Amino acid sequence: MQKLFILFGLMLLVQPPNNQYGGTLHLGYTMDIQTLDPHRTNVEYADFDSSIAAVNQIFEGLVKYKSGTAEIEPLLAESWDISEDGRVYTFHLRKNVYWQDGNDIFPEGKSRPVKADDFVYSWNRITTSEISAMKDFFSNTAKVEKWEGKGSYTFEVTLKQPNPFFLYVLPFPCFSVIPKEIDQKYGVENFSAHAVGTGPFEVKTWTDRLQLKYNEDYWKGEPYLSEIEYRTVKSEDVLEEFEKGSLDWCVVPAELWQEFSSYDLVQVPKLEILYLGMNCQKNPFSDQKVRQAINYALDCGVILDELYQKRAEKAVSILPPGLVCHRQREDLYERDPAKAQTLLDEAGYTGNPRLQIELKSSESYIQQQINDLYKEQLREIGVELEITYLDLGSLFHAVDTGDTQLFTLGWYVDWPYPDQFLLLFHSSRWGPGGNGCFYANEDVDSLIEKAGEEQDIASACSLYQKAEDIILGDSVWVLQWRRVDGYAVQEWIQGFNPGGMGEKYEKLDKIWISEYHRQTTRIPENIGEKEAGLPSYVVGALLLLGVVVLLKSRKK
Repeated sequence: MQKLFILFGLMLLVQPPNNQYGGTLHLGYTMDIQTLDPHRTNVEYADFDSSIAAVNQIFEGLVKYKSGTAEIEPLLAESWDISEDGRVYTFHLRKNVYWQDGNDIFPEGKSRPVKADDFVYSWNRITTSEISAMKDFFSNTAKVEKWEGKGSYTFEVTLKQPNPFFLYVLPFPCFSVIPKEIDQKYGVENFSAHAVGTGPFEVKTWTDRLQLKYNEDYWKGEPYLSEIEYRTVKSEDVLEEFEKGSLDWCVVPAELWQEFSSYDLVQVPKLEILYLGMNCQKNPFSDQKVRQAINYALDCGVILDELYQKRAEKAVSILPPGLVCHRQREDLYERDPAKAQTLLDEAGYTGNPRLQIELKSSESYIQQQINDLYKEQLREIGVELEITYLDLGSLFHAVDTGDTQLFTLGWYVDWPYPDQFLLLFHSSRWGPGGNGCFYANEDVDSLIEKAGEEQDIASACSLYQKAEDIILGDSVWVLQWRRVDGYAVQEWIQGFNPGGMGEKYEKLDKIWISEYHRQTTRIPENIGEKEAGLPSYVVGALLLLGVVVLLKSRKK
């Protein structure tokens, strides 16, 4: 009997790992996909999310965001070195990456390996031609000065100055590598019709919908899915399409949030924050105790769910969840009117009313509702609030020039590095530079500057978190809320894990469809470099053969 159990267990290993492979993923976006050229995508364009979602399955760059996070991990670069001065990045490219083959851009449809010269061509293409609006981003934002190949598999990038967030913008599609053969044969204007990359999926057809098929030679191994289908769905039809099962997941439109409330949505906080800023150079907010008192008095959370229908969460940190260096925090200023009154007493504001302050606010409907709540909450501690509503241009001008006591603003970042939030508190950024609170703290300045020079991300995070601790203690902002993206996901979809940058940056090679819903199943032939060596089912077969031989020999 024991021998039978051994045989049965080993027989399970013989079965090929085909229970995750196959099937078609059906996705829909409310905006048409306009381009498959990674260098033409632009955050300012309406099709940005839909086009990037598809482009990122076809093309790849040096690094990517780790699934479910905004952390950086290797992609086509297997490793990199950074010079001591932080200006030179030397990327060591993988040697087993080939362009998708079976197409008409390579002789006889046979691919070739991706080399450093391909990155040189690609980066030259985006910065020397008129096809992209991202040329200035390279130079002015990413601070890239020059790039060159150092042999076949080494790509060297020199920055104009040290840039701590350089790696965190490299997953942007404008940094993707493309084969020069497409431009040479068809011209840049016809690129999308002949798109060929290194990614887990390649173009099958593109008519009224885009169909991608799995790249059987993908360097990481075959994707689980056999195909992905992208199509355009009207916003008002998203719920119906999802309920019919014709969409496997969807971003829930804000106007349909309530209709999707019966589903268990995957919620991801946006990399943003809405806040009340206090002018630290003007009375009464030059006094830290007054700023803390206002924080203890105000709490928008009591009506946030009602106003946003759970499309937002109360902010308790400056750095949002999903951002690099975010740390889970408790609410430092949980509402406590009694403590607020004590702080005002200590600050010498004991009259009736204790204070009269002006809030300059945006005209947003939701902010207006919350401002009315704030007025009531402040009245409880003897503070009278006067609210002045301004259009955004006038509000920005008032904040930049310091013509405020208390004001409403929001901040959103395009890449997930902490300095994009914390530099708003550096004293060199007063006014138009983003520090509309005119806050100054030498320790905060020093920590932010040291973090910006730190190449080790763990060490940088420690410095940024210390700076955040001080800023929160100094009570510069009243943290309000941040909105969330909601994804409705069918129960048969496995592996969906969007990070702070959204599902458009997720590689879909590890998404799979449960067997009961999948219409087709395939046995993979390419298991990729991570499982280099013999597949588990082959190892299992050899073990089984060995056991059978052993048992037979014992019978003799």
